[in-house]
Amino acid sequence: MINSDDQEISELAKLENETLSKNLDVIFSELNPKINT
Repeated sequence: MINSDDQEISELAKLENETLSKNLDVIFSELNPKINT
């Protein structure tokens, strides 16, 4: 059985991870303008 609170927390964590990785992509692309991925 999955606690609904745990489910919500994992969903939030997933969103935060996606946002964080997008921010990192932006930062790295600004640091390395030669690298376009």
